[in-house]
Amino acid sequence: MQVNYLLLLLIAFQHCNVLETAKRRLINIEITNYTFTNYTADHVKSLELNFTKLAPNRYGLNMNFELYRQLPRNTEVRILTIVQPKKAVKPMTFFDMRWNLCEALSNFKALPFLIDLYKEIKRTFNVRLVCPLKGNFRYRITNFMVTNEMLPSFTPELSFSHSLELYEDQNIFAKTVTLGYTWHNSTKVSKSG
Repeated sequence: MQVNYLLLLLIAFQHCNVLETAKRRLINIEITNYTFTNYTADHVKSLELNFTKLAPNRYGLNMNFELYRQLPRNTEVRILTIVQPKKAVKPMTFFDMRWNLCEALSNFKALPFLIDLYKEIKRTFNVRLVCPLKGNFRYRITNFMVTNEMLPSFTPELSFSHSLELYEDQNIFAKTVTLGYTWHNSTKVSKSG
């Protein structure tokens, strides 16, 4: 009985030590560029975009946009993340998913790895994100925060390209791209790739 108790204490101590090491190993993020591209003249009526570095590892996004018309229920969204770890020779696709926008909006909060993102969108959006997205309505994102706290502690040093694309009838009509890189506190800052 006493051996089990001692073993339990050792495991708990090791677990605390691992957690403390993870806390000290802060992942830093630098976003170098954020762009929006409108590929057609009949979807996005207006767009105002302000992406600002507020402090190290902390970025703020404000966006206003209005659509010419209601988006059809067959509108699709693609999320693509390409990464290049610091010592890698070539970039690799980390995440690539394309699905119906209405299904994505209705199931967004059910995906555990996106729950923090969902909470931030819910906090900063002027309306509930539901389908269909309406035309002639001003959508507003105010003080959306991107921080290094959104990254898991095991994130490696890498450069990344993260894009969100919108499609209607298999044709892309809008795209956002975020470029940046990550590094650890224990290393000298350098862009990988």
